[in-house]
Order: sequence, then C-alpha cells, then structure tokens
Amino acid sequence: MKIYRSLREIEGDSSLIGHMRPLRRAWDALSLNSVLGVGGVPVLGHKESQTILSDRELKEDHRLFWNQGFADVLLVVDPKSFYLFSSQVAPAREDEPLAKILVGGGQNLGADSLARAIEDIHVSIFSGEFYRRYSDKFTANGSVSECLTASLRDLRGLLTEPQGDGNLSADEALNFICRLLFACCLADREIISWPGAKARRFFEALMELDDVQTKEGLYSLFKSLENMFDGCLFDQDLETERKRMTLRLISKIKSFLRGDKIDGRQASIGFWAYDFRLIPAETISELYQNILCWENEKIRGPGGVPRFLAEMTLETAGGDHEWTKRRHLDPGCGSGIFLVALFNRLATVWEIRNQEKKKADDYGRKKVEALLDIFRTRIKGIERNSRACVLACFSLYVALLDLFESSDVKACFDATGQKPPKLLLRKGARLDEENLIPVVYEGDAWLASPFAAHEFDMVIGNPAWQARADEQSVLKFLWKLDRLLADGGEACLFWPSNIFLRTESFQAEWLQRHALIRVVQLADFRKALFPEGKRPGLILHYRQAPPEDSRHQILYDAPKYSLSVRRQGLAAVSEIDRKSFSQAKVAWLAGEKKAGVFWQSHFWGTARDQRLLQYLGQWPKLDELAGADKSEMFWQKGLGLQAHLEDERLRLLLTAYWPSDVARYYSFHASSIGDDDGHGPRLEDILKLPFPWPSQAPGRDAAKIAQEIVTLLREEARTSKGPEKDETPFWRRLLAKRAVPLKKELNELVYAYFDISEQERWLIEDAVNIFAPSSTLGQSNEANAPLRLSVDECGAIPGYEKKLGSYALALTSTLNKWAKEFGSRWRVRATGRLGPEQGLASVTLRLAPKEAEFELADFTDPLRKEIYEKFAERPEPSKRERRLLWFDESSLNIVRPIYLVHWTRAAALNDADHIFAQIRTMKSEQDMTARES
Repeated sequence: MKIYRSLREIEGDSSLIGHMRPLRRAWDALSLNSVLGVGGVPVLGHKESQTILSDRELKEDHRLFWNQGFADVLLVVDPKSFYLFSSQVAPAREDEPLAKILVGGGQNLGADSLARAIEDIHVSIFSGEFYRRYSDKFTANGSVSECLTASLRDLRGLLTEPQGDGNLSADEALNFICRLLFACCLADREIISWPGAKARRFFEALMELDDVQTKEGLYSLFKSLENMFDGCLFDQDLETERKRMTLRLISKIKSFLRGDKIDGRQASIGFWAYDFRLIPAETISELYQNILCWENEKIRGPGGVPRFLAEMTLETAGGDHEWTKRRHLDPGCGSGIFLVALFNRLATVWEIRNQEKKKADDYGRKKVEALLDIFRTRIKGIERNSRACVLACFSLYVALLDLFESSDVKACFDATGQKPPKLLLRKGARLDEENLIPVVYEGDAWLASPFAAHEFDMVIGNPAWQARADEQSVLKFLWKLDRLLADGGEACLFWPSNIFLRTESFQAEWLQRHALIRVVQLADFRKALFPEGKRPGLILHYRQAPPEDSRHQILYDAPKYSLSVRRQGLAAVSEIDRKSFSQAKVAWLAGEKKAGVFWQSHFWGTARDQRLLQYLGQWPKLDELAGADKSEMFWQKGLGLQAHLEDERLRLLLTAYWPSDVARYYSFHASSIGDDDGHGPRLEDILKLPFPWPSQAPGRDAAKIAQEIVTLLREEARTSKGPEKDETPFWRRLLAKRAVPLKKELNELVYAYFDISEQERWLIEDAVNIFAPSSTLGQSNEANAPLRLSVDECGAIPGYEKKLGSYALALTSTLNKWAKEFGSRWRVRATGRLGPEQGLASVTLRLAPKEAEFELADFTDPLRKEIYEKFAERPEPSKRERRLLWFDESSLNIVRPIYLVHWTRAAALNDADHIFAQIRTMKSEQDMTARES
C-alpha cells in the first residue's frame, strides 16, 4: 500500500507506467490531492475542497471520476463532510438524489476523527473489507465500459429494427456506431468541432440542429474525417448509407443520445454522462472489442480482452530499462487493446524523459517524430478480421491525438509537414503508399506472416485461440512464433490453461528449447474475466532460448479471486499465491507424463502439500487396478465408483476409499485445471488416484484395517438389502441417516490405512472443506465461499470451531513441538485481535516459560495506528519475495486481511515453516557474529 501525494511521485514510480496517463488527466480534471495504490495499481483518488460542496458539484466530480475509471474509489473531503464514490456506479442526473451514487461518508468530524476514518478506509480497501461492505456499489455492469457498451448495443437495436420507411443493415449500423464513437472522442477532445455550434460537446451540438441538419452534418463530418485520415478508415460506401439513413432514424439517434425512453424501451443512460476527453484510449479499444463480439462471438472469443487483463499481461512481460527499444508484435491484435496500451506506455516514457525540454520551440515537432517512430519501429499487429483492423486504427488514432492539447494537434503535425499517417496495410496493398506507416496488417498470423524472420524482440497479446477449436493447431502456433522472434526474444501471451499445462508431450519438447520465465494461472478468474467463457486462461512469459542455467527457476503465480478484485481483468497476486520451481524438474516430469499433476498441485497446494502428494503418489494408481479395459471403471453420479472387479474385497475397499477425504484431497490437487464444464471428476483423474494393496499400505495393521472396512460394508449391505425395504421412503431416509456416521467411520479408517498424521489431516481437511468449495472452476465468484468468509464467521466449518484460535493453535502447537524436540526451555503463546472495520486480523506470538491457551484481545487504537503505518510505508514485494510478518523487540506479529483464506490451518503450517527458517537464519547470523568477535 502506497500513497502518492504529487504527480512527481507518480511519474517516479515505474510500476505505474500503465496507469500514468489516466492518473495525470485525473489529477488535473479532479484537482486530486493524493492517490492510494495497492500492488502497483491505483485504487483510490483523494480530493479535498476548501469550500462546502453542493450536491451538483459532488455529482459532477463523480461523473468525471467515473469516466476515467483510473481507480475504484473517489474520496472527496470538504470542511463539513467526506464522501465516497464508486467507479462502478453510473452518474446521477441533476434531478436524482445524491444518495443514488454515494457509497458512504461522514459528517461533522474533527481533524483527528477524519484522519482516522481515512486511514481505516485505506486499510479496508487494502484488505477487501470495503468492497464486501459496499458490494452493491461494485458490480462490473456499472463501469463506464459496460454502460457504454450496453448503450451502443441498444443503439444498434434501434438502427436495425425493421420499420416501414427502412432501417440499416447490421453492417451499416456497426459502421455508423464505430464512426459516431470516433467522432465523439475527437470532438470532446476539441480536435474537431461542429461548424457554427455553440456547444463544446458533440452530442450537445447535435441537439441544437433539426433532423435534416443533423443528418447532413453527420455525413459531411464523416467525409471530412475521411480526408483528415487519408481515407484509410472511412472507406465504406458513405453515400449509400446516407441515403438509407432516414430522418426517423436520425430522430431516434438524437433521442437516444439524450437518454429518452424510445418505443417503450428502457431509457439508456444518455450521452450527457460520458466525457470522451477523459475516457482512456484503452477503454475505447475495449469498447470496439465488445462491438466486434456482437458481429461474431467467435472472432475474439467471449467478451474480448478486458483492459486490465491487457495491462496485467504487459506488467508480466516486464523487462529491464531497455524495454522501450524492443520491437513488439501482437499476432492477433483484434481492436488493438495491446497495441494501444503499449503505445501509451512508450509515449509516456518519452514524455517523462523529455519533460525538461517541454518549453523548447521544437518540442512539438520532436514529439510528433518520436510518436511516429513508435508506430514505425516499436509496435506492429496482425489481424484477420478486416473490421477489427479498422477499429484497431481508430483506437490508435485516439491514443495518438490524446497526447496533444487540442490546440496543438494541427500545429504539431503541420510542423512535420504531414497528416496523421495511414496505419492500416490491407491485404494486397503496397508498402510504398504515401504517408503509410503500417502498424496494423490485415492477415492471419496462424497461416502466414507478412513479417521478416526474427524481426521482433517481444510477441505479446491474446492470439484469438478461442476461435481455434483444434488443440494441435494452437500448439503449433507456439512453434510458429519462434520464427518471428529474434534470438533470445521473448513472448508474453494470454493462453488457454489446459492446452498448455495438460499437453505433456508438447511441454517436454518445448521446454528443451525455451526458458519459461513466469506463468500467471488465472483459472480462478475464469468467470470474472469472461462470464461466458468455458476455458480458463493463463499468462505465459517465456524466452526463445534454452535456460542459460540448469537451475533456472519458473515463477508460478496462482492468484485467487478475492473481495478486493472489483475491476474486470485485474488480478492481484498475493504472497501466498506465489511459488517458484526448477524448469528442469518440470521438463523431466513432462517426459514422465506427470507435469499436468505437478502444475495443478501447485495451483492450490503449498510446499507441505507437495510433500504429502508425493507421499501419496508413490502408491499404485487405480489405473493399474482397472486393467486394460478402463471403460469398465467409471464414476456414476449417485452411485459412486463402478469398478467391475472380480475381487469383492477390493471392490469394497475402493467403495470406502473413493469418497474419503484422502481421495478427494488427492483428486482436488491432481486433477486437470479448467474442465470445460467444471462439473465432476474426469475418468482420467479418477484413474490417477493412488491406492496401495493392504500388503503395501503404510498404516499400522493395514490388513486389519482393510478387513474392518470390508466387514462394515458387508454388514451395511445386509442391513440395507430387502425388496420390501428398498421401496419405502422411511427406509430410504433411515439409510441416508445411517450413511452419515458410516461415512465418518470409514473416513477415519482410510486415514489410518494411509498413516496420515495430524498435521497432514489439517492439509487434507482444509482442501476438502475450504479450498475445493471455494474454487471458481466452472462457477461464478460467490462472496460467501468458505475462503471468503471472515475468520470470525467460519465456526461451522469442521476444524474451525475456535475460528482464529484454530489457526493460532495449529501454529503454536507446531512451533512448540519443534522447540521441545530441539531442547528449548521456551514455548510460544499467541494472542489474536480482530479489526472488522479495517477488515484485518492479527496474531502476535510471544515467548513464555510454558504453553498457554490462545487469547483474543481488543483491537486497540495504538495497534491500529501501528498497523496502518506498517502497511503505508511497506514497499511492494518483488516478484519472488514473501512478506508475512514483522518482528519487534519482544514479539512476532502477523497481520493480514480478516478472511479465512489467510488464516487456515494450512496457512499456519506454512507460516510455522517460514518462522522457523527465519529464526534459524537469525541464530546462524548471531553465532557467526559471536565467533568473529
């Protein structure tokens, strides 16, 4: 968590490079005093007013903030009150109450109370509690992108609806909407204006005219824009479309822009709410992507790439300070969202580096030349859909012109003696056309590339894999990209999880020739990213060269959906979601056909889980028991494991084993990531379950345990059999009631059969009762999933009757056991505190002569202040760093968000490992110092 109190601070933080342009504009438009960032992402803008603000002024502040979408929350403070607004609540009209858009606030607070309230807001945003408390104000469909997409979809319906005097075709309506949106962007940025109009804003200028003047003016404007952009965008048959555009349609368009109710439809929000000078160019590109999906949902996959997913992919690509010299390619650029984001980043770096030269006479000319050089040498894209190519150019033009003050655009380009360049190279066009700087190439990178071999240093994007049903063609495309990459070049792609992680023969070969740098597994965000998507995705960052070192480590991030994730495509990676492991090990496992299980086990599993899974995985698999004809073994809903084996004793053992916690644990960690339907286990996953014969089983008296299981099930079978009994509802209810204690007893016997220790049981039970039900594979992101419960609300979960005390007991008992084994006379005691307002919980460990019960103390104001200062001053962790706790003179403090995901017994075991390792390191350093002295 970091507070930026000036633009200079923002511009000095390279982690904000992708957010810098919206932040600059917001700083000026809203007169911000500070910005709160979490994880390198702006989350709250803070504005202070010296005068008491009216409702009208507050509504206007919110409208401007909403259009920019640079953060989640706007905090406005005046001498009397403070107000909180969401970027995902649409603006209110003048005649609507302020309460409609207000998230929260306070009145008549003294300076100390106000400072404390603001600190609590900061921490609750960091923890996610703020979003839980005001969940109704943070829904994706209220963002500027979603609202404008819905508005334009409604407009398309009005234009294409059959009427007596005609209507537009679907293509004509889409063309018109895209041009209208482009014209609105240019007009609100004052790059173009409506001749003779008094109003500054485009839609207001239209309201001043009658329908005839509006129609003629629109198509005259479109024609002038065609000339302004050298005919590379507006090449549709404008004259034919103009004739088909009836005055009735023009009247509906104007009513729509005003936000009127038309033909009994629900009224749209109206263009009064939108300010296109503030809407980021990346959001415009995202809008165009959504428009493409109306035409054909297979063009770009479900919903296109959300803006913040594109930003996250670029952040993953990272790079050293020389990244601005890279040549970038997007091999399936769609409407250009990656190209626009890259262009903005490169342009922002140039502006920062040349800030001191801003007052020079030739600054404008040099800026134009630098920006055109970015188009010429730094970014390229290829796209097979011709409409998408045009929309990508629209987006790039908005980004280009957005870099100039409106009064400077013409002067700057006149200084170079040229118009804005043509950016689109269509199929069959010549490269020597006048004023052509091809950035977007019409073509299909999956079939053939128009680029020279080894031309690019970085390939980045989302190469439309959703539209390619053939898994092999998707894998072959990864090999094709090698031809485009320079020696040692890198790629960072949004890619289907299952196609990469489950294709072990491909991995084994591919990892021999490439260094895999980082994988960001986004399976838990499948529904958040693409509500209609069936496959989860990941971000794959690699280098086109074998690892230079045999110890090369892959960074594997597996973020989980949390309450603090409120912007589509934005996934925060916490310290508990970060792992790293050797590429050599993964390559070897791929050759052994075990890499798929390895990747999945690291999705939810920790180091402790890996050891337990390795222990369980040493036993023979059910695959071996099934024999050659594996179709004879399957899982049938309501019946269980159907194993047609001759050995009745073995059948009974498997009947007890499959529903056991041990089997469910192994299946959860070892099954495939991202089943298409998300329902039930696959046969291939069932057959991977390990099961030793009684003679091999590690449990003491395993043969006796096996016989006890068989005896229990035989007795139950005898009790439940009987034709007259089977038919009565009473008997079925009785059997169901009997099944509960029977299942529990069998589960305990399976634990003993596998010789599972108490700590291993904690891992297993947490996976079965908490992690598995919270997994969002194939389901929506429910806020009441076990992991997202407050640790004070989890008492009904088995093993968590003591709530935070369950975590503390697991931690202290583990540490005290080790202390006893090492002969220490000291023991560890734990005190817990809950801060619901801040959404935090803490556990403090202290040394004592003997063990003691866990205590729950008050969350005091001094502690609250200390925690705030710790979080506020804490730098963001590096890619490989873990930050769990801090020491003071007499205690060790663990402070985290209040949600159970941070306070499980599994987390306690891993914290114990981490604390013990730190203590041993400190002791070694002390011993070394003592020897040296």
